[in-house]
Amino acid sequence: MRAHRAFALGASLLALTLSSAGAQVAPPAPVEQSALVKDAFATGTLTRGEGALAPNLWRGANVGRLNALLALTPGRLAGPALGEALRRVLLSPGESPEGATPSLGGRRLLALVRAGFSDEARTIASLSSAPKNDLFVAQALASADILQGDLNSACQRNAGLTTGRDADFWVKLRVICYVAAGERDAADLTLNLLREKGSLSDTDDALLGALTVGASPKSLPAPENALHLAAFRQLALPLAPGLLTRANGGVLKAIARDPAADPASRIAAANAAAAMGVVSRGDLAAFYESFSVD
Repeated sequence: MRAHRAFALGASLLALTLSSAGAQVAPPAPVEQSALVKDAFATGTLTRGEGALAPNLWRGANVGRLNALLALTPGRLAGPALGEALRRVLLSPGESPEGATPSLGGRRLLALVRAGFSDEARTIASLSSAPKNDLFVAQALASADILQGDLNSACQRNAGLTTGRDADFWVKLRVICYVAAGERDAADLTLNLLREKGSLSDTDDALLGALTVGASPKSLPAPENALHLAAFRQLALPLAPGLLTRANGGVLKAIARDPAADPASRIAAANAAAAMGVVSRGDLAAFYESFSVD
């Protein structure tokens, strides 16, 4: 059921793209991108030769529907074909639809990070006019920081927010940052506020609760997102291959790239990411070659 739902959501985003670009003549030959800085939604990293879709693919698209679809874009893709389709849709440059706000670009970056394209999301953010104080842009970059193993930068982004600090992501991250700074009382108070709001999943509660008391949870939950991975790392918990069944593409790639992770878990994570289409065959081959042969 979960795989079918993920496929349906990803296919909906692709269908919206293709329908908004439908009934068009063949696009002109690609030209170099303008030196003018574009917003994060319009900026892309693919060329037409690399599979980018037509630059007018978003023309006439409904911004509200795009926002909703990007928010629902799955982090665990049903297969490599869907991963490739999502990569092409989200990494193709093209003019933003009428009425687009910076948050639309931020949602795009967040969808990329969640699916496993955090490097590309960082590149788009650096090439574009993406405002770092936009909550979705900031969340995407903070998540990318965590996946890269740079919790300090993620905590600095959290501390630097001027608005939206009460959004669940940032409050959960604050629990992790307080623990990292040795402020367990503040972490416990913040965690209790999240509990009172009903903002915690079972996995959130197990991992963040363990952090605040400085002990491993009674049973290890399967991590799903960057915040869960940050908690696992702070608690120095073992991430066995069997715990990767719910991890999104971003988490899987982060584990595969982590030289400190268990080799069996790295291999399992790389294979799972490849099965979702967020790791290419070439990158998977290079990954295997990177292991020393005894």
